[in-house]
Amino acid sequence: MSLSHLLAAALLVAAGLTSASAADLGTIDRVLKDEPKYTTRTPKYCLLVFGPEARTQVWLVHEGDIMHVHSSPDGKAAKTWRQVKGSPTSFSLGDVWEEGGKTCHKNLYSAPKGYSRKMSIRVDGKTQIAGWDRHGKLEFAASAKDAPVVHFNGPRTLDLFREQEPLRSGHQVDLSVVVGTQGVGPGTFVPILCNAYPKNAWPTAVIEYPTKDGGKPIVVKVRLAEE
Repeated sequence: MSLSHLLAAALLVAAGLTSASAADLGTIDRVLKDEPKYTTRTPKYCLLVFGPEARTQVWLVHEGDIMHVHSSPDGKAAKTWRQVKGSPTSFSLGDVWEEGGKTCHKNLYSAPKGYSRKMSIRVDGKTQIAGWDRHGKLEFAASAKDAPVVHFNGPRTLDLFREQEPLRSGHQVDLSVVVGTQGVGPGTFVPILCNAYPKNAWPTAVIEYPTKDGGKPIVVKVRLAEE
């Protein structure tokens, strides 16, 4: 059985978790107006969205030791550009307010290059991290329209861990599953860390096994627990 068939059929159906994102990230208009002045000809773009409906958007544009950040200072005032100096591989970008100014997320951090590239922020006192999933590593894009979209504090869904062993007939294989929020592009899945996962909120996976002859697939429900 190929992973592609399994991935298309694994659905989250229970235990305090939503079945899909409430926002269609594919419909987000990734167009930037009034961009800042760049010091190089090769700025790289990434879009962060926040909240169940992805209403809060924060643009990051990276060039050298500068990260340009487009956001509201308090969730109420108009968005403005600010520059943050760091190293080419590490930037501490401060806090992010969701639209309306009622929810603040702490310590946005970006490591846009190198082996340990990642994006992280504190949500309700717990760290959420994107950077590496089964599709690959997070890469800032050469244009805004192609920018990856990372969704923090979003609805939860189910995916396979990035190092899942292929399932094969006649072999016992552990199913490595993560729960989190799906973004757009490689490395954008934001998993819930073990120490932040709701206690006893075991999800149930519905797994569809295609048959060799193209007949009716075999459907199995599995409760993803420690037992």
